[in-house]
Amino acid sequence: QETEDWYKLTGMTPMGEWGSLRLRMRYLDDLIMPCEEYSPLQQLLLEPELYAVKALAELCHNDRVPLATALLRVFRHEKRETELIRILCQAEVARENETTTLFRGASLATTLMDLYMRTECSGFLQSAVSETVQRILES
Repeated sequence: QETEDWYKLTGMTPMGEWGSLRLRMRYLDDLIMPCEEYSPLQQLLLEPELYAVKALAELCHNDRVPLATALLRVFRHEKRETELIRILCQAEVARENETTTLFRGASLATTLMDLYMRTECSGFLQSAVSETVQRILES
């Protein structure tokens, strides 16, 4: 269930018009079971050949961002996220005939790589380019 509406802002002190804020909210009712209930699924996802992950990638193409987020969380918990990304990238390279179109499509491998890079590499990126960007802005 999703709703979007404008809400008037008010403060502790009167200072005229405070303005308003538009919010888009979504309510999602998820059943979260005890960790033990997820163990068979976790074992299936973590199998070395990643057959279940590859099948999910084919079935959930339109929902690949939530799938990638969930898979990254599961594999990160087991400290196997690089293995997940490596295997899916290797499969994508093997599947592609034309090297000029490699990693251009919106696939689970590219989505996982994007999410991983955002979470793990943002600090490095900031430290690597911040000085250069600052010099450009000052000139």
